[in-house]
Amino acid sequence: MYQAVLRYELASSLGLLFEEVSQGHADVAGVPESLRRAFSNRRRQIVEAMERHGTVSAKGAQAATLDTRRAKTDHVPEPELRRRWVQRAQPFAFDIAELPRLRRNPTVDVDDHEVAEHVTEQHATFERRDVVRACAQAATQGASLDDLEQRADAFLVGAHAVTVPDDRWTTPEMLALERRTVALAAVGHGLARAVVSREVVDAAVEARPSLGDDQRRVVLDLTTSGNSVDVLIGPAGSGKTFSLDAARETWESSGHRVLGTALAARAAAELHHGAGIPSQTADRLLLRLAQGREHLDERTVVVVDEAGMLGTRRLAALVAEADAASAKVVLVGDPKQLPEIDAGGLFASLAARLGHAELVENRRQRDAQERAVAEELRAGQVDRAVARLERHGRITTADNADLLRDGLVGDWYAARASGEDVVMVASRRSTVADLNDRARQLRLGHGEIGETVVETDELSFAVGDEVLAHHNDYRLGILNNDRGVVLSGTSKGLAVELDGGRALEIPVDYISDGHLTHGYAATVHKTQGLSCDSVLVLGDDTFTIETGYTSLTRGKERNQLYLVGPVSEHGHGPAPELDPVASFTSALQRSDAKTAAIDVVDPPVLEP
Repeated sequence: MYQAVLRYELASSLGLLFEEVSQGHADVAGVPESLRRAFSNRRRQIVEAMERHGTVSAKGAQAATLDTRRAKTDHVPEPELRRRWVQRAQPFAFDIAELPRLRRNPTVDVDDHEVAEHVTEQHATFERRDVVRACAQAATQGASLDDLEQRADAFLVGAHAVTVPDDRWTTPEMLALERRTVALAAVGHGLARAVVSREVVDAAVEARPSLGDDQRRVVLDLTTSGNSVDVLIGPAGSGKTFSLDAARETWESSGHRVLGTALAARAAAELHHGAGIPSQTADRLLLRLAQGREHLDERTVVVVDEAGMLGTRRLAALVAEADAASAKVVLVGDPKQLPEIDAGGLFASLAARLGHAELVENRRQRDAQERAVAEELRAGQVDRAVARLERHGRITTADNADLLRDGLVGDWYAARASGEDVVMVASRRSTVADLNDRARQLRLGHGEIGETVVETDELSFAVGDEVLAHHNDYRLGILNNDRGVVLSGTSKGLAVELDGGRALEIPVDYISDGHLTHGYAATVHKTQGLSCDSVLVLGDDTFTIETGYTSLTRGKERNQLYLVGPVSEHGHGPAPELDPVASFTSALQRSDAKTAAIDVVDPPVLEP
């Protein structure tokens, strides 16, 4: 809101024009990017202070701002300030007189439909301040404070807003979507969709003697319920893929076609390879259905993997398509792990309202203490889980982020040298990039990486480098989150061997666009579904219970947490008196879980 009003004042008084709004901010049109960077010294100081102290949250930024603020000096006259600014700008040959100008009094030019889409993009319900923010975001050229307030209030009393409890609102579209999906699933209970005989189920189960009791029960429930929509909750490491493989064989033996889908292409590929279910992304499936290139019928079972990450609009569309074709839907996920990026909560709502099958045994962690930590985190018993990690020697601390990261990378290198499948995890891409760089320098120092074969503005790639893809390109045969090793390279690109032994050529355009990075570390979101020997997690103050549970349950043998002391709230640098373990524990008390609007209006009745 402040930025929008500032744009308004600059437009009306100086006639400045602005570029597109990004995260609330808009740059002045006509100012070169190089000049902007040169005048951003203060921001660089704050970012560097945050990096030193291992904090990335808004609260951490506030403390870093105080920590780096210089003491007040004698007043500098305005003419002297202007002389310094002109001097600093001289190397850029910038003439302020050449800035495009148009004096005007801009207003909020956005209709209610656009506002409604914006405020429900990531959450099913919203507050008044979210509407004000949406109006400010839409006001590219700025708007007065009164204009923003009046526009927000007009939206909230209009046809695109529905009042829900706790001083919140939703939209008629969102509420109708959720209600329709819940109604379709409820009406479809016991419709005899994709039901198979007990003998066929027993045959598939007996062919897999390593299935646990909970897995056997899940296979039986999914294949004999007859429900149009079934929900399976599979906690981290519970063996859902093996269970789905048995269910697939059961359905296919009875003449049904099993089709898989997931939000991410990598998750869809793993469902295909792990459970034998031909799969594609949800967006691709919906598009193919709309184009008539894919068809569902009463003999089709649609398995939606990682359904807890699928936003309400996509999930509702899949259920509606299946219902129209009398197909069965199986929603598989875990509401305790990473939440939806888009407006969500529908998966959890369906699980609560319909009942669900559930896997309960942790088949990933081999150590009893590691399994106990996973159970406690899942149950929200954060204090007990972190205390257990500490007693078990699974927390490493330092009072300096640089030393901590060096130690983490050193531990990663030692584990790797001993033959472990080990991954470093952090919350932010910038932190991951730093860990990648440190790991690569360590490998270079030990002569494990060959000559550089491809260079971009940001990164260099050499023979032996491990790389990670960040973009789907079906033409190239590469998926977001694919990992590989560089075999060779030319001016045209890299030859990479992916995990699993498949070789492919990655053109330089894909690399230059930032779609390929080094692959020694990954963000928490990149580790969803990952299983390896050891995971080394760099914690910070932006973690939540969902990111904590997800990242600290990837390792079969070890899940190690690394913490640095936070910045003092009083602006005096590192604060030894603040316990980094206590600070991280406090962060894990927060939740990013999404709530469906229907659950705010009409909460589901939970079993005692």
